[in-house]
Amino acid sequence: MNSSISRPVKIAVIGTGYVGIASTIGFAEFGHSVAGYDILPDRVQQLKRGRTPYHESGLTEALARHQQAGAVTFTGDLETATKGAAFIVVAVGTPCRSDGSADLSSVEDVVGRLS
Repeated sequence: MNSSISRPVKIAVIGTGYVGIASTIGFAEFGHSVAGYDILPDRVQQLKRGRTPYHESGLTEALARHQQAGAVTFTGDLETATKGAAFIVVAVGTPCRSDGSADLSSVEDVVGRLS
């Protein structure tokens, strides 16, 4: 394994947009077990069917490979995603406010629910 983590662990990725899916696949590529969580039920169902929310070369194939191996799962239940996780990666949206600052309310909400 090429990861700096010496043994495979469970990682929860909160948010399955661009950053979340790339992180999920990347961690699985390093041999880790990854649970992806999202608040959007349709997105979770699509991911369970192997359909990614955007197109990037090789992404769908990598997702299918890791799902078939049991290394990647998706859920709409935060507790299920994080139970037993050695690491939790928060990859939720941080859109710009009208003043140009980042809207961190989604990050704050998730972190509050994890406490």
